[in-house]
Amino acid sequence: MRKLVVFLLALGLTGVVYADSPFTGTWKLNVAKSKTASYPNAPKAETVTVTESNDTRNVAVQGTDASGKAFTEHFTHPLSGGTVKYSEGGATDGTTESVKKINANTVHATFMKDGKEAGTERITVSPDGKTMRIMERGTSPDGKPVSGEFVFEKQ
Repeated sequence: MRKLVVFLLALGLTGVVYADSPFTGTWKLNVAKSKTASYPNAPKAETVTVTESNDTRNVAVQGTDASGKAFTEHFTHPLSGGTVKYSEGGATDGTTESVKKINANTVHATFMKDGKEAGTERITVSPDGKTMRIMERGTSPDGKPVSGEFVFEKQ
C-alpha cells in the first residue's frame, strides 16, 4: 500500500468568495518526522499536489519508493467522497479505494481487496494548515499487519 491518498474539501457560501480547502497545495513528505518502522514499503521521498476542479479532487504524487525506484500516481474522486479513479499508477492487484469526509480537515479512505477490507487511511490537516498526517493501517500481501504515520509539510 505505497500510495497515499490525499484529499481536498471546498468551503463555499452563497454570495461569498470560495475559500481554499485545507488540503489544496503541494505537500512534501518529512521522512524524519514520519513513523514507518512497521511499514516495509515506506517511500524514501514523496511530493503530493492537490487541486480541485468543479466537483473533483485531483491528486498527483511523485516520489521514490523503498527500493529507490521513482513512481508517479494520479487519481481523482468526487469532492463529496466516493470511489477513487486512477489515471496513472495505483494498485494493480484489484484493490479498490473509496473516501469519506469526516470534517473540514479530515478524510478517511478504505481499501478493499476481494470484497474484504485491506487497509485504511485517516488524513488530517492541522488547524494551522501547515502539516498533514496520514495514519495508514492494513495488511501486506503476505498477510502481515502494517502501519505507518506519514507527516507532510505544506510547501
